[in-house]
Amino acid sequence: MRYPKMTFVRSVLAAVLLTASLARADVIADWNTIALDTITGSGRYRAYEESRVMAMVNTAMSETINFNEGRGPSRLLVTPPRPINTSSEAAAAATAHYILVQLHPEQKASLDAALQRSLALVADEAKRESGRIMGMNLGMNLYAILTSDAGGTVAQPRSFNAWDFAESMP
Repeated sequence: MRYPKMTFVRSVLAAVLLTASLARADVIADWNTIALDTITGSGRYRAYEESRVMAMVNTAMSETINFNEGRGPSRLLVTPPRPINTSSEAAAAATAHYILVQLHPEQKASLDAALQRSLALVADEAKRESGRIMGMNLGMNLYAILTSDAGGTVAQPRSFNAWDFAESMP
């Protein structure tokens, strides 16, 4: 008798967890699919280059959501003191859109349509529009960082010793 009740409880719990997915998980999954279709459809990348572009898109979406929700600290962006309270879904979609358009301007029309579909899922018009604007601006910044020669890496601090100071003295 104990095991059938436990199985029922686990089934109900699993059903609740599956139906209570976060919207941000949907937008990330959607834009991962869009990015993968865009990248593989172009035929201009090797496998390691495809994974780099996917990493750029995912890093940008993650950093944008964390920025909007005031989570931190970020390695790439300044963390705001409190949540911005705009749509994380719209911001993440706009960021992914910006980066993909920069890398694939020939597919701008289809990427624009995908962005419009993503934005249409956000009910609150003010949060949708502010999220789109914020995402586009963060996308610009993140694209510049992620495509720079340094790759956004932080240089290791140099250790100093007494000889370094002695050499620099006049």
